[in-house]
Amino acid sequence: MSDVPSAKAVRDARCRARSVFAVAGAVTLGISVVACSSSGSDTQGGSRGVDAKSHTITIGMTGPQTGPLAAAYESTYGAIARLASANNTVNGWKIKYIQLDDQYQPAQALANAQKLVQQNKVFAIVAQGGSPTTAAVLPYAVQAKVLDVAPVTESGVVLTKYASATNVFAFEPPYAQLAAYDLNYVHKNLPGKYAVAYQSGSAGAAALAGWQYQGKVLGTSAAATVGAPPSATDFSGYAARLKDSGAATVLTWLAPNQLAALIQASTAVGFKPQWVADWPDLSSAFLKLVGPAGTGMLFGNWAPPTVNPSAEIAKVVNSIKAATSDKEPSVAAVLGWVGMSVFIEGLTRATSGGKVPTAASFTSALRDCAPFDAGGIGIKVSYCGDKLTPQRDSMYKWDGDSLTVVSGPEDMPSVPTENLAGKGIEGGMSRAVAKGDFIVVPENTPHWFSAINGTITLMTLHVPRTGGGTR
Repeated sequence: MSDVPSAKAVRDARCRARSVFAVAGAVTLGISVVACSSSGSDTQGGSRGVDAKSHTITIGMTGPQTGPLAAAYESTYGAIARLASANNTVNGWKIKYIQLDDQYQPAQALANAQKLVQQNKVFAIVAQGGSPTTAAVLPYAVQAKVLDVAPVTESGVVLTKYASATNVFAFEPPYAQLAAYDLNYVHKNLPGKYAVAYQSGSAGAAALAGWQYQGKVLGTSAAATVGAPPSATDFSGYAARLKDSGAATVLTWLAPNQLAALIQASTAVGFKPQWVADWPDLSSAFLKLVGPAGTGMLFGNWAPPTVNPSAEIAKVVNSIKAATSDKEPSVAAVLGWVGMSVFIEGLTRATSGGKVPTAASFTSALRDCAPFDAGGIGIKVSYCGDKLTPQRDSMYKWDGDSLTVVSGPEDMPSVPTENLAGKGIEGGMSRAVAKGDFIVVPENTPHWFSAINGTITLMTLHVPRTGGGTR
């Protein structure tokens, strides 16, 4: 088993619709989440990234500066850079910020994290964004014991796999809890059948786990469960499945462009359910993309929205606009702002009284259980043992012109830790596969890879339907 997977060897194994995989390396196909491992030197107590002479702290992060998601994340990283610049000195310490481009590719994100730690000698990785890239970086950060402060991603994977890692400071609620809240609202307020549609991958799997767990609590289940790979662009087949299910409501966890495509494809076949999405899709950009078909949509949202923003959020949004060409920053940008605020809070505490910060003193200072308002926008954060500060959720309705709160803020349902990230496919079976094996996956069959021993390289072939049409 390789200690640190190489950038070439690691490949993101994601759910595909009717796909053929050629496998190199030993894996298990089936019912548990991907397991990763790595090793490195222990530098937790050292002063890496701290220049006491110049009073400079070097931090870094990896994100998509180029590639298809560069524009979507521009304002997020602009927010981080803007706040770092605005707080150029913290108790006399200057912040040097390094960002490397990973094109939203997990393997490149891992390679970048290794470079930041081993070559750039950063004090901390700060506000790493994106679920798949963060999932690639986390095991390395935990093993290398580098501070991983406020990753802008769901915390379920942190709580389930790295709860004892004191160097990781997550702040977002687990997506399973957010999804459970959405289903609770639907169960109480929207009669009839419901279906779920999600993007395969770590974030979508967490949402699916939340829906399934809360469904058992409520004694209900989805009329249809539709998983789309991140590469999906044609949603006509998914729309037809949802329509055939007879669902009156569809809960979703999809990328904004995919959700808009699904809603428009459904409208085209006369399927107009109540659509329920969550905070990643609540943005001006998405609402413009989906157009009139999005009128009446419901959005679960735990963070202050940037659509019809409050005065406090408007100030943050205006600051972000000044640092980026994105003139309609999304809530993801606000969360980047919050993530950088978490680091600044820790640095402020660790350098009080003229102290020279170390990773150990930063950790001790931030994990003192004292709550603080991260970013000054009402998001309360504290770190106390392996517990995260509980956040509250609300349900918003978009009427085509404005956003209205229809429920909340209120506590989210309690989801046990073992259900936060999803441990398997209900009714699924595990199959061990090895180098040279071919796996044929019928269309719309839920699947994933787990228990990867070492590294895995895949070649994926998408097979057209017989009789015409595309998958």
